[in-house]
Amino acid sequence: MVTTKKDSVDFEKQLDKLKTSKVSSFDAGPFGHDLKHHDDRGELDLTRLVDTYKKENMELKSELAQTKSLLKGTRGIVEDYLKAGYKYAARVKELERISRAHQKQVGEQIIELKFQTVKANTLEQEVKELKTDNKKLAQHVEDLTNIKNKGEFGK
Repeated sequence: MVTTKKDSVDFEKQLDKLKTSKVSSFDAGPFGHDLKHHDDRGELDLTRLVDTYKKENMELKSELAQTKSLLKGTRGIVEDYLKAGYKYAARVKELERISRAHQKQVGEQIIELKFQTVKANTLEQEVKELKTDNKKLAQHVEDLTNIKNKGEFGK
């Protein structure tokens, strides 16, 4: 039997079609091992190399897509943390400003308290002196009243 190039190409196409078809019921029978043998042309077979590189390329593209997706998610997380960090940093600055204002107010209140304490002590001292003077004055008035009542004043 004489086969032409066209016949062999048609036969190749039929084999490829059988290999790629999803029909699981195909049974090559006792010649199943022979089909594998016809497909194996060695390591330098260009179609095999192309298929291998296509498969490898698809795997790398899949990995790249997964990595890009992961990177995108990671970027989102980092951006969220940065936003939160800036927000918290601004809040810390605000709280520090409030703290400084409170410290200033407390310092002013301490000075005012010291002043009021000195003023209160001074006033207490004046009250004591006034009470003492009042007692002396009351005693003097009483003495004068006694003298007047006894008639010793006008004589």
